[in-house]
Amino acid sequence: MDKKQQVPTEHRPLINPALAGQNCGSMEMWVEMIDSVRASDIKAAELRKPPAVEIEVRLVIRTCTNVKLMDGTKTDVKVVVELECKEYEGAAMGFPKMQPTDVHHGSTGPAIYNWRAVFPRIVMPTKSCTMDLKLYQANSLSADQFIGAVSVDLRRYVETVARNMDQIYIEKADLQVSAGSGGDEGDGEDKHEDAGAEENVGQIQFEMWIMTQSEANQKRAGKGRDDPNDFPQLVTPSEGRGWGDVLGGFSFSLPDLGLMKKIIPLILFTLLCLVALKAVGLL
Repeated sequence: MDKKQQVPTEHRPLINPALAGQNCGSMEMWVEMIDSVRASDIKAAELRKPPAVEIEVRLVIRTCTNVKLMDGTKTDVKVVVELECKEYEGAAMGFPKMQPTDVHHGSTGPAIYNWRAVFPRIVMPTKSCTMDLKLYQANSLSADQFIGAVSVDLRRYVETVARNMDQIYIEKADLQVSAGSGGDEGDGEDKHEDAGAEENVGQIQFEMWIMTQSEANQKRAGKGRDDPNDFPQLVTPSEGRGWGDVLGGFSFSLPDLGLMKKIIPLILFTLLCLVALKAVGLL
């Protein structure tokens, strides 16, 4: 400790006798050397635990292709993104662990979303960090029907960003979705262990950003297409969102009326004429 009561830090190289001449890293450290006469008057340097590094993960679901047709000729498709990480603290900020997309109605295989899932405040270090992407057949009158799922291990990505403090960007890539037993059965480690042997029920195209929380705070983005709709800006697709696509999920069939199909229009016309004559006072 110097005369200004400041502790000088230094970096000492790490040496391995078996690896002569090779760089094995360095250690930041300091040694406090104080006159024994003055030691009782000078407090030891205060040590504090370094602040935790927080990571934010953003996933943009672009499209789905070759989705299994659950109604024979079409499927009302939605994707549910679920983060499995005990160190996740973003739910209190309005970013739940489970974030569904909107529904693409009447898909014949392809589906378009442009939908963002945001998971801030993943506190490092973490023992496990997995993201599950699940395909569902959306139902208005009953529970959604599970189609298939795929898991992505994020741990090595968040650890790399926490260590290097540099953003990782995964440009458009496809994930194969496999049929499984269901979205909520089993634990996070084994519920998709046999997915590779299951039926392929579609692909999900996505982009992903992994960054430090401090960088994410400078580039804020909302869930889905909510404001702030930036980094990147997402446009609502027109496909699968019209009333025709929504009503296409309901099938109506009339019985074969035979001769009555020809008589009913005549009856309706006669009734309309009677109402008109009554209105003008001729009846």
